[in-house]
Amino acid sequence: MAAAAAAAATAAVAATRLHPPILLHSAPRPQPQLRLRLLLPSPPPLRLRRRFPLLAVAAAAAAAASTSAGEGSAEEAAEKSDKARKLQRRVLVGVAIGVGAGGVVIAGGWVFAAAMAAVGLAGAREYFGLVRGTAVGGGTPPPRYVSRVCSAICALMPILTL
Repeated sequence: MAAAAAAAATAAVAATRLHPPILLHSAPRPQPQLRLRLLLPSPPPLRLRRRFPLLAVAAAAAAAASTSAGEGSAEEAAEKSDKARKLQRRVLVGVAIGVGAGGVVIAGGWVFAAAMAAVGLAGAREYFGLVRGTAVGGGTPPPRYVSRVCSAICALMPILTL
């Protein structure tokens, strides 16, 4: 009896599926050309080339592309190294700011309130500096004491909320 009930249940499930699932095939999308010079600035180590042969092929293709493009002048090489140093400096400063901001958020309390007050003060000073600089074309900038009072209020808001 249990076998008959199970057979009836599978027959009911099979009867509800009238059509097989429809698979729609789309045309393949064109892939952008991969710039390997950014990914592989130098050939990978030998141990990686042995383990990943595709990596060795990609490094060889990147080397062939860079030599076929022609030798760059010393000025271009100096410019590239200067750009690389600037990028490295920007990344390091960004990481330092991120770590500092994360520490402030984790510390919370008065540390967080003081940091938000400093950010509010800096933002308000920047805003009023921009207003003062653009008001030369015909508008009247606010007096300095008004901008300083507003900046102080912006700085005190996080501290007053504790």
